[in-house]
Amino acid sequence: MAIPMGGEAVPAGWPSPAQDYVSAEIDLNEHLIRDRQATFIVRVVGESMVGAGISDGDELLVDRSLDPGDGDIVIGIVEGELTVKRLHLTDGGPELHPANPAYPVLHPRELTVWGGGDDMPAPAAPLTRFALVDVDSCFCACERVFHPELEGRPLVVLSNNDGCVVARSREAKALGIQMGMPWFKIKSWAGHRGVVARSSNYELYGSLSGRIMAILRTFTPNVEVYSIDEAFLRLRGTGRGLVEEAQAIRARIRHNLGIPVSVGIAGTRTLAKLASHGAKHTPSLDGVASLDSYRPGQVDAILEATPVGELWGVGRRLAARLEALGVATACQLRDADPKAMRRRFSVNLERAILELRGVACIDIGDRDPGRLPASVVADDPRPALRPRRHQHGRPRPGRR
Repeated sequence: MAIPMGGEAVPAGWPSPAQDYVSAEIDLNEHLIRDRQATFIVRVVGESMVGAGISDGDELLVDRSLDPGDGDIVIGIVEGELTVKRLHLTDGGPELHPANPAYPVLHPRELTVWGGGDDMPAPAAPLTRFALVDVDSCFCACERVFHPELEGRPLVVLSNNDGCVVARSREAKALGIQMGMPWFKIKSWAGHRGVVARSSNYELYGSLSGRIMAILRTFTPNVEVYSIDEAFLRLRGTGRGLVEEAQAIRARIRHNLGIPVSVGIAGTRTLAKLASHGAKHTPSLDGVASLDSYRPGQVDAILEATPVGELWGVGRRLAARLEALGVATACQLRDADPKAMRRRFSVNLERAILELRGVACIDIGDRDPGRLPASVVADDPRPALRPRRHQHGRPRPGRR
């Protein structure tokens, strides 16, 4: 595009009456565009950058071949949409700053910036996350370590004196066998369906649990033993790196002990528990679910599909009271007023709401006051193996 060019400089103060003739023509492509093949024109929608002189309806020349730097105005791709913002590279990861105080600073989990040739990912922000490692059908998995012939067969583990069912394999659950069923009532029925029953062996389960926790500590010293088959880990890395580390944890435990585990990764313990449930029951996830891998809308859908009673620490009684108020899903609880819920129920429910919003504020002791502090359990996993007891004194292991 050729435009007439004035032959004299233009003062920045008062206009000059001199030299009103044209001396030459210039091509704006030569002055404004460095790489024609990599340059595009985009139209701005919105007022988030008015402070930088970029208004709604303006058209911008964008050179995708340039390397973006700290403080540059860039076109970023956030959750599949283009946005123009000023890029700031911080120790906590990339940030996209508006030039209008009415708009928020963006802290994208994953960011692609137009620039640097092909779409160049901005430096990935290191994440600190909770990972819940959960043994799949723990007692049954332990029995299969020394009885591999039981792999794939419906298997149940019975309480002391073979009284009732305290653990079920996936295959046994598919047959409809429920926790706590008296064995004498279903023994004949189960036998006709190929169900194998094993007497509980808590010495074995405790030993293998201790080995699992020892393996976890080779990945991070920040291990909180929550129960015989669960532990929270604190991990740090990129979104993809955390998933790869979780897969490495699964592979190590499976190879060294023959025990399958699932791993849920999220910013809070409550969400990590939820992610672990998804990892365990969704074969396509290959045993690892990270909420960082999902867009906000997908996380909303997951929470909406989760009954409030399945959340960590809610339970049936509280779930019934919440449902009476119209709070039936995890998504509805997350969106509830935390202060109002604290006044009506307890501080624990307020913390559950905050955790669903990504604010880590629950320790494992808050969910089970009888458990030892993580600093004690980390040195000796055995206290976490003590079975809780019925009022009549018989052991009552956790739900498996």
